[in-house]
Amino acid sequence: ATGHQTQSKSVLFRRPSKGSFSGTPQPMARLADFSPDDGHAAYGNISTLRLCLTYLLMALCRKKSLVNVGARILGWAVQSLPAPLNGILLKPVRYTAFSHFCGGERLEECVLLARHLQAHAGVKCIVDWSVEESSDPGAWDENLQRKVSTLRRAKEALGSNAAFMPVKLTALLSPSLLERVTAATENSTAAGDDWKVSLSSADREELREALARLRSLCRAALELDIPLLLDAEQSARQPAVHLIAQELQMEFNVGGAAVVYDTVQMYLKSSMARLATALKAAEAGGYTCAIKLVRGAYVQQEKPLGVLHDTKQQTDDAYDAAARQLLSAISSKRPAAAMILATHNRASMQAVVAEMEQLGLPRNDHRVSFAQILGIVDNLTAALGLSGYNVSKLVVFGEMREVLPWLLRRVQENG
Repeated sequence: ATGHQTQSKSVLFRRPSKGSFSGTPQPMARLADFSPDDGHAAYGNISTLRLCLTYLLMALCRKKSLVNVGARILGWAVQSLPAPLNGILLKPVRYTAFSHFCGGERLEECVLLARHLQAHAGVKCIVDWSVEESSDPGAWDENLQRKVSTLRRAKEALGSNAAFMPVKLTALLSPSLLERVTAATENSTAAGDDWKVSLSSADREELREALARLRSLCRAALELDIPLLLDAEQSARQPAVHLIAQELQMEFNVGGAAVVYDTVQMYLKSSMARLATALKAAEAGGYTCAIKLVRGAYVQQEKPLGVLHDTKQQTDDAYDAAARQLLSAISSKRPAAAMILATHNRASMQAVVAEMEQLGLPRNDHRVSFAQILGIVDNLTAALGLSGYNVSKLVVFGEMREVLPWLLRRVQENG
């Protein structure tokens, strides 16, 4: 999520259904330039009925009072009502918001969508089985096995169209461990591996077990050539996420590879300094600093803490400055770097496109990618793909009850 959204034009990439598309998807035709306002290229294969239905859904999403009431009712229904009753309440969601923002309940349901993304505009998929955080040690191992299985199934089903896979650390390790690591190390002057000496012996052992799980996942990602995107957390946990990401990058992002991407949230006042530290550490350690750049997804939780920029413009400026800094590193190869520009903001996309041209970076440079969520600014995604840039759609799948918390956040963001 980006925290600050532009108005969505979000109908291009739907799961194909009877009447939605005219025949077999045709091979994509490249546009000379990034042209997000070329409606014929973006929407030419979408039926008028589908366009009208999507417009209606987006109009409903903009009614915040309706969305908020609906979200509370659905959340209560899933938690409190027996399956037959909450199934009745969820049925309208299945054919509206779920169909719009998600790829299906099973990974295999995403295959036809992935083929259409690739055929129409050269867009790849960031497939994700949606899972929320857990404090249950038994769930961490189970979630690890399921994530590794999802990696393998994605490679088998989608092949090279599977671009990346997100990883929510708090589904694989203790959320409170991240908070304790942050509290113990945030003001520490220890460098490199020495930061662990600030932890208690019990926390060091728990961290060792957590890193063993994550290394197992990284080895699978390396084998299958599907890089991992470590999701951002709240500021009380995020510094620990950065430390874990750095440790994994030192081990797996070597020899020009970018297996593990850290996430930097540019709505935080501290993020430019964090990025500079990450780049400096990568240069000293001789590994690739791979960053997913976002604006931020926890505005309501973080705002009272005073850790966010005071205005949206300051966040936008910081985001664009960070993108320029990463592109400069990519161009100069000092240090080795890779970037995913995860945003729905048109101005930021246009700025990066212009900067890449100025630096002489090829549009399909494997070290630079763009990413957006399925169902949001699909016209911008298509324009990037059609003009030759590396771009992916986040395609979430899972049973309705598993996906619902994520889905409700997407609906509220589009309000």
